[in-house]
Amino acid sequence: MYIFIETLCSESKVFRYFLYILPILIFFVFKKLISKQLYAVRSRNKIRFQKEDIDDDDTVQMDSHHGPCSSGRNLTFDPIPFLPEVEHIPYCGLNESLDESGDQFYNLAKNRRSVRNFNREKPVDLAVIEKCILAAGTSPSGVGTQPWTYCVIRAADVKQQVRAIIEAEEYINYTQRMSPQLLTDLRPLQTNHLKPYLTDAPYLIIVFKQIYGHRPDGKRMPHYYNEISVSVSVGILVSALVCAGLSSVVTRPECVGLALKKLLKRPENERFLFVIAVGHSTDDCKVPCIESKPLQEIMVTY
Repeated sequence: MYIFIETLCSESKVFRYFLYILPILIFFVFKKLISKQLYAVRSRNKIRFQKEDIDDDDTVQMDSHHGPCSSGRNLTFDPIPFLPEVEHIPYCGLNESLDESGDQFYNLAKNRRSVRNFNREKPVDLAVIEKCILAAGTSPSGVGTQPWTYCVIRAADVKQQVRAIIEAEEYINYTQRMSPQLLTDLRPLQTNHLKPYLTDAPYLIIVFKQIYGHRPDGKRMPHYYNEISVSVSVGILVSALVCAGLSSVVTRPECVGLALKKLLKRPENERFLFVIAVGHSTDDCKVPCIESKPLQEIMVTY
């Protein structure tokens, strides 16, 4: 038997080169195992990063068996939809329009600028602000939930408190939190942590998104795509203000949401989104000379 094995080893090429082949086999097996392990780690990290990147407040609520976008806010299934199941009626289009060419609205819109110098002496009728917010309230929203709250502030003492909150955080933002690149990119706009327009403007509109609402029986219901919906609504509000001859500036200072929410006594389901200062610009108001992109840079036709 020993002689047979010795003869086989001496005559077989596999056995003859076994010591050379073995390290190669070990290498490929090890490489395969490592590749599988790395793939598993990457897959776990990808799912983890996806979950971290998702804004839980703005996530479509899904059944827990349908992927990582489901949220754990204890929202139970209700077979009755939030919106009433009303009859769908014919719609014949708009009853009124500025002009069919779109020129009138474009001429108004292109004259809009973000203004930070407001005339303290020129009042604005609250009824105009209310009408503009009513227009914003006609905006489309996810599943028709209308997840917006517009807090209109005209009291001087409340505006002063809002300014104090924002300037305190903006000082930290400009001196510590903002990156050198962001500060460099902001330089042409000549902005800093001081925000006198917050008290100069006749009105401040603090915009909150509602991350959930309540059904008639008191149960929670998710507000789908709430931040996107509110952003679209704010776009309509700004357009309405332009049409009413008013100037505005929309800002989103960082790290002020909780303080503003507490100041205005907003409920748990609301999250801060924007501050909008509204009024008439001063006679000596200046704005950066920034041109809007031409049509060919913002539109693609198929």
